[in-house]
Amino acid sequence: MHFPVKKFGRKEEYVHAMDDISFSLYQGEILAIVGESGSGKTTTANVVAKLHRPTSGEIYFNGQEIYGQEVRKNNLEYRKNVQMIFQDPFGALNPTHTIRGILERPFVIHGLAERSELEAKIKEVLVQVGLEPPEQFIDKFPHELSGGQLQRINIARAISVEPVLLLADEPTSMLDVSIRIIIMNMIKKFRDRDNISYLYITHNLAGARYIADRIGVMYAGMLMELGPADEIIQNAYHPYTQLLRSAAPQPEKDFKENKLTTQGEIPSLVNPPSGCRFHPRCPKAMPECSKKLPEMYQINEKHRVRCLLYRQ
Repeated sequence: MHFPVKKFGRKEEYVHAMDDISFSLYQGEILAIVGESGSGKTTTANVVAKLHRPTSGEIYFNGQEIYGQEVRKNNLEYRKNVQMIFQDPFGALNPTHTIRGILERPFVIHGLAERSELEAKIKEVLVQVGLEPPEQFIDKFPHELSGGQLQRINIARAISVEPVLLLADEPTSMLDVSIRIIIMNMIKKFRDRDNISYLYITHNLAGARYIADRIGVMYAGMLMELGPADEIIQNAYHPYTQLLRSAAPQPEKDFKENKLTTQGEIPSLVNPPSGCRFHPRCPKAMPECSKKLPEMYQINEKHRVRCLLYRQ
């Protein structure tokens, strides 16, 4: 996904927000995408949500290319199956609508309830996200609720249409620490109950470890490592993943590692570095890392890493 940058009197340039991203997401799986701000995590979710059409490449949902002609005809069905939980619980809801108005809209748009059934459906979904008694919330406006309650409303709106896939874009980052675990447990509950798949976007490796089955690590628009969550934490291969891990809390008593250090910021994605995009900051960089772009090398059946240290 490349975004054009308008420069008056100069040649057109592009922000390389995503390059060479490839992964599969399985039914009932939570895949966490982790990385610093500006690494391309949210862009990845937005492309899957069809908020951005990718510059090149293909995305398949249930075996069907989502930008193909047939899917465009069934765009409403795709919108029903693929829902999004946004980062900002305040900005995601219309402040002029009551909770009733916010939650009845998905049922009406997708034809999932008759008018006479709407109130019962809304109350049911409020109970599912722990807002009880529902009568206490249904006629309130968003500004009358806390951030945690609003995020529950966002989740209620998303699950109300019985989606197949939920795109959760840092859904706990703006919440108090005491509320974050509640929201993550709620996400896992709906996964277990309804077999929903999640693409979970976060900058928090410890949170990803708690909630995800697999973790993908992004840096400067590229996927650097992808594998089972426990394996990524216990046996990270890419130096960038190792740096993220060393900065995250480690609850295990016997878990020890040599701390890696780096310096500098994530590079400009208008003019990305040649070769490996992490090499200017990498504590293990070799001379050839600045010249050759690594592929995603297979460590084992479920674990891949983009680093010349592991080329085959």
